[in-house]
Amino acid sequence: MVSETKPSRLEARIRQLEAINRSLEQSLKAAKNSESRFRTLYLTAPVGMLEIDLDRGCFTAVNNYVLERVGCSREEFMRLEPTDLLTATSRERYLRRFAKIRSGQPVSKHVEYQLQLKDGGELWALFDIRYIRQGGRICGATAAIYEIDERKKAEIALHNSERRFRTLVETMAEGLAMMNAEGDIVYINHRLAAMSGYQAEELVGHNVREIIDPQAIAPLEDILTGNLRGEGQSYEFAWTDRYGRQNTSILSPQTLYDEDDRFCGTFAVVTDITEQKRTQRALRSRENELKKKNIRLEEINTALRTLVKIREEDKTEIEETVVASIHQLADPLLNRLKSSGLNERQKSYVAILEANLKEIIAPFSRHIATQYLELTPAEVEVANLVKHGRKTKEIASLLNISVRTVEMHRRNIRNKLGLRHKNANLRTYLLSR
Repeated sequence: MVSETKPSRLEARIRQLEAINRSLEQSLKAAKNSESRFRTLYLTAPVGMLEIDLDRGCFTAVNNYVLERVGCSREEFMRLEPTDLLTATSRERYLRRFAKIRSGQPVSKHVEYQLQLKDGGELWALFDIRYIRQGGRICGATAAIYEIDERKKAEIALHNSERRFRTLVETMAEGLAMMNAEGDIVYINHRLAAMSGYQAEELVGHNVREIIDPQAIAPLEDILTGNLRGEGQSYEFAWTDRYGRQNTSILSPQTLYDEDDRFCGTFAVVTDITEQKRTQRALRSRENELKKKNIRLEEINTALRTLVKIREEDKTEIEETVVASIHQLADPLLNRLKSSGLNERQKSYVAILEANLKEIIAPFSRHIATQYLELTPAEVEVANLVKHGRKTKEIASLLNISVRTVEMHRRNIRNKLGLRHKNANLRTYLLSR
């Protein structure tokens, strides 16, 4: 019985072990199948996947997606260090994170790196990291990699655009303010803060109605409440700054609406024209002063012109009188003297006297030359007497000549002055010359 019992137990144990072995073989086969499926899934996943040994500083696994995007073979990739895969800026970020990990500091499980591709290109990617720990310390990591190149470039472009816009806004010569739908100030630039005398943070959060005079804000109420779209219309208003100084500005508001066309606020460009207004007032004052001075000068000029005219008339009259006197008084005497039987010496004196008289009246003759240019001495005598209102008989008596001779002289004078066949009074004409 004993001999039979022992083999039976042994056989049972063997059968049990065989069953366990078969189960293990099945489990191993299932594990191998699962590993194969996992490896296939890992290698062909539509996102990048890799594993890093942080202690050794190398990659331990990578899938096909990463290899295709980087442009390396698996052998080439596995020889790379993690920093070889990154651009200079991302490399610095990686080293800073690595230093934090080694010092035990917490780091985010999500980080953006810019990959350096084999062909020289660059690609932004988001790393979703799971850390591998051993003995409480991080020794490695696995990462799922998602391409974010388009989004990142858009973010960078948007950031650069915002930075340029902010630089423009902060350095523009005009003030700029933004209000929400309630009229509360949410932003002002440095220029507007300087214009007001306040710091920007002192004004942000206050309602614009608290700052601007009610009379000045009244025309803007419809815009501030969204009841009117302020498009291109500007307003001039006066306001007082922090120090009590009076300022004048032009306000150019614009209403803002969200994607559902709902009113969400207002922004306004504020142009300071205080100095311009002061200059305009000064110019207007100066113009008024100049107008008054011009009127006074014109009055003085008119008076001067009148005086000059009177002086010229007096001068002309004196010149004409002198010339007429010489012709009327001296010439007849000289003519009679020359025909009175003078000797040669006396004739020389008379000639010298006649030349001196002509030289004396020469400067005056430029004004009346046209009047007496072609007249004989006798005609000049008659013309001057006519000019002074003498009648024909009076002239004949004064010159001791006949009336017919005077009439002949008068006809000759009219002919020489171009008055023949014209109904013109000789004395009036002579007075006008």
